[in-house]
Amino acid sequence: MSVQTQCVMRKYDVVGTMFYAFNNHKHQELFSETISATSHDEAEDHYRELVAEQCEMRSLELDRIELKFVIDLDAAESGESWEKVFGVDEAAH
Repeated sequence: MSVQTQCVMRKYDVVGTMFYAFNNHKHQELFSETISATSHDEAEDHYRELVAEQCEMRSLELDRIELKFVIDLDAAESGESWEKVFGVDEAAH
């Protein structure tokens, strides 16, 4: 008997700063993306891949990425409490 796990896709807004070099000069740029993912961690990973891809396409030498925030848009739009979204026992608080 196999167990099926249902992965629910959610929308996340991810914002961070990418630090890169171009023509021997250091730059930084705010980069935001709306990402569909099954978890907060997956959204972060996908965001990092997208930033690296953007740098490669623009021939930029990526130094690092600093995430500013990740927002679960589905939770924000539904008005769900953060406790419910993250499975925290509200009675314990």
